[in-house]
Amino acid sequence: MKKKNIPLAVGFCVLLAGISLSFFVLPKQEFSANEKRVLQSAPKFSWSRLVNGRLFSDVDSYISDHFSGRDFWVGLNAYARQTCGLNAAGEVYRGKDGWLMERPLEPGEIFDENVQALEMFAEKTELPMTLLSIPTTGYMMDDKLPGLHDAYPDAEMLETLRNICKDGMGWADVEDTLRDTSSGDTFYHTDHHWTSRGAYQAYQVLARMWELPAADAAEYEITTTEGFYGTAYSKSGLWTTEPDSMELWQDMTVQTQVTVFDENRPFLTEQDGMFFEEHLQEADKYPVFLDGNHARVTITTDAPSGRLLIVRDSFAHCLAPFFARHFQQIDLIDLRYFKEQTVSGLIEQNAYDRVLFVYGLASLAEERSIQWLE
Repeated sequence: MKKKNIPLAVGFCVLLAGISLSFFVLPKQEFSANEKRVLQSAPKFSWSRLVNGRLFSDVDSYISDHFSGRDFWVGLNAYARQTCGLNAAGEVYRGKDGWLMERPLEPGEIFDENVQALEMFAEKTELPMTLLSIPTTGYMMDDKLPGLHDAYPDAEMLETLRNICKDGMGWADVEDTLRDTSSGDTFYHTDHHWTSRGAYQAYQVLARMWELPAADAAEYEITTTEGFYGTAYSKSGLWTTEPDSMELWQDMTVQTQVTVFDENRPFLTEQDGMFFEEHLQEADKYPVFLDGNHARVTITTDAPSGRLLIVRDSFAHCLAPFFARHFQQIDLIDLRYFKEQTVSGLIEQNAYDRVLFVYGLASLAEERSIQWLE
C-alpha cells in the first residue's frame, strides 16, 4: 500500500469502528418522528424463529432501524437519487413547489373485488347510499408533477365506480371541486389526505345532493397550526421539505360530543368538541381529527334530528364534522377494526337516514377489509 493511501484507509477504519460502536452505545429510539412509525424492537431468540428464518429477518430490521445517524443516511440516499435524475424517492415523487406525491396506484384484483362488494351491498340495502371516492394527489395536482412520471389510472378507476352508482347508489363527483384551489389548497403538500378546505368543498357537493342547507365558509372559526408533516414526507426521506399548515374548521353553531369505541379496549373515550387538540403537540398531528383510526366513532350533536352512517377510511375524519349541524348522530365505522358486528346489523339497530361511503382510491385499490361488507 502506498503511504499516501494510509491516512485514507485509517480514516475509513475509524469511521466503521465509530459507527459500529455507536450502535451498541447510543440509546435506541422506539419511534421515528420523521418516518412516523414504531421502530423494530430487539429480537427475541427462539429455536422456532431461528429455523423459519424470522430471527435473522428481525435482526436485519433491528440493525437497519437503529443504525447510527439513520435519518441522515436515509435523507442522503433520497437526495442522492434526486441528484442522479431519479424523480421518485422510493414511493414518492418530488414535484414542483415543494409538493410530495405518492406514485400512481396499480389497480388489480383487490380493486375489482372491492367494487363488487360495494355494488352487492348497495343492492341489498334499502337506505339511500352515496359513494364518495377521493382521487390521489398526483392525479389531482398534475401540474405539480415532475416532468417524468408514470401515468395515473385515477380517471379509469373513477369511471368504474361511477358506473356502479347508476342503480341503487348515489355518486358524489368531487373531482372538479377539488381542482378548484382559488380559495386555498385542497390537498396537503406532504400528505396523501385532502385539507380541511378540500373536505369542506366536498361537503358542499354532498349537501347539494342531499338538499341540505350548506354552511358558508365564513360561518366557521378557523385556526391554523404550522409544522404538519404527512405520510408522503415520511416515505420520501426528503427531510428539508417545508411543512404544511393544518386548519381546524370549528362550527360554533353546534354543540358536539365524540365517543370513540375500540373492540380491543374495555373502555370508551369521550370528549366534548370535535377536535383532539393534544395531538397537535405530537409528531403525527392528523389524529387531531376524531382521534385517528378506530373501529367506531360516534358524534352526538344538538341538531334537532337525523342519523348518518359513514363507512370510511381516514379521509372521512375531517369531513364528518361538517355534517354536525345537519345530523343529531353521526356514526363512523372503519372495516379494518369493526369486526364484532356486520354493517347490516348496525343498520338494523339504528334508524339511519342514509349511508355514506368515503374512501380514497388508494384504499379501494389496496385494502381488503372492504370485502367484508355484509
